[in-house]
Amino acid sequence: MKVWSYLVDLIAPMRCPFCDRFIRWDKLFCSVCLKRLPFTGSEVCRACGKVDCICKFTDNEDSIQKRIYPHYDRCIVPLYYDDIVKHSIIDMKYNSCGVNSKAIAEIITRRLKKCSNDNSLLVCVPMTRKAKIARGYNQSHLISKNLSSFLGIEYDPRVLRKNRNTKDQKTLTKHERALNLLDAFTVAQPEKVMNRDILLCDDVLTTGNTLNECARVLKLAGARTVTAVVFATVKGAQDNENEV
Repeated sequence: MKVWSYLVDLIAPMRCPFCDRFIRWDKLFCSVCLKRLPFTGSEVCRACGKVDCICKFTDNEDSIQKRIYPHYDRCIVPLYYDDIVKHSIIDMKYNSCGVNSKAIAEIITRRLKKCSNDNSLLVCVPMTRKAKIARGYNQSHLISKNLSSFLGIEYDPRVLRKNRNTKDQKTLTKHERALNLLDAFTVAQPEKVMNRDILLCDDVLTTGNTLNECARVLKLAGARTVTAVVFATVKGAQDNENEV
């Protein structure tokens, strides 16, 4: 085994997705980065996944305040989106570093172990065929495949479908972003979703509009619960006109 590991390290050395240090072939990230990663705490809303909570209050006809939550029931998000986390995600999304998805899935798994059950179904935020061809892969799909393996739960990438190309969220206002995604997603296999506890996976939570629209159609298709499963959350994104 020592000879094999030496050869692997020599021929295809692994690098930490957060700092690019060389690491052993059987490691996913270095111990230094694990200690300095910006893990989230109790300040993150369990419902929407934000520090500056995006759950809103509204008055009904009787002027009684009612809390409005996202369409997903809760959000599991282990990290804040800072420079070290951004590096790993950018590498995965734009530099074809698919190996990063395994490290990202491992970090998520540490928070998610107690949140899955025999009724769970893992799905990912989809891309259009055109967008997937342009990038070569869907990063949320890569993370989900590894999550499925780590957690031992069913994953089906065909459940959710993106119907059309949407405008770049970076160019839109908050109101335009929500309209941009309206009816952009459909559930292609409603029979798989009916009465299931859905784990909806994505890489970064900014405004939450994409996850919210996906959760909306999953609930309409009969999902019992929808839990958003995201690698990192951006602080104050709902007040920021720029999408990550």
